[in-house]
Amino acid sequence: MGKTYAWLAVIIVLVVTAHVLWGESVSFVRDFGPGIASEVLGIIITLIFVQRILERRQHEERARASRGGVRRAEDPLRDLAGLWAEIVKGCLERLPARPPSTYQDLFASEWSSEVDYCDMTRVRYGWSDETWAESSARVISRARDQISAILDLYGVHLNAHLIEVLDEVRDDPFLAHVETLGEQLRVGRELYPDEIDVADFVLSRTGPVRGKFLRTLMSAIELYNEAGAGGSLISELPDGLWAPGHVPSPGDLRADREAPEPAAGPDLSLPDMGG
Repeated sequence: MGKTYAWLAVIIVLVVTAHVLWGESVSFVRDFGPGIASEVLGIIITLIFVQRILERRQHEERARASRGGVRRAEDPLRDLAGLWAEIVKGCLERLPARPPSTYQDLFASEWSSEVDYCDMTRVRYGWSDETWAESSARVISRARDQISAILDLYGVHLNAHLIEVLDEVRDDPFLAHVETLGEQLRVGRELYPDEIDVADFVLSRTGPVRGKFLRTLMSAIELYNEAGAGGSLISELPDGLWAPGHVPSPGDLRADREAPEPAAGPDLSLPDMGG
């Protein structure tokens, strides 16, 4: 478009120059020069006007697409945050005197340490034999798929920081580890049901990566809330989470004894990024 404007400007300059130099002596220049200059100037003005309209329309379309991507991020972020809240509650020995009321509070390190006592082989619901490891893996897998779809469909329209953080959530090593535990337990229950070792399915070995997971998830939630395009803010913990009878109850997910010594497994420590 810039080249078009340049050529049209050159035409106007040439016509004006010709009119100044030969307007009195050359009848063609005298008769048609001003008209040509006016027509070209009109074309330039029209092009500028149309381009502004197109740019505004493109901006509005990008904004709508961005809002759509942010709205779709609500479900996976809320599911992952809700899963963490229930895991923490199930690992507590008893209800705290002053339970946290927001995800910001629940993501503090004091609550994260309770997860060391988590026994993922426990059955999650009384009406199903699905274990916490299998149920958590299902929630995580769905959330990661949803985030991948958001990045594929809306990545060019979303805020660059939000894209980066969503990508980190999707590829988070803590989530990947829990998802792997779910698959391992599912296969083990099918093939070797009498050889399940609880020590293979506790979360004590995830300590090095849990902190990063919580920080990344909280960053994604804050960016989602700041965008203001979702149905509702992700802030308050689910209604009734701390109410008696709400599944899980404190202790439902806690190992009977001190956290079992985990079997040898993958190194979940974060890489040394240097000083």
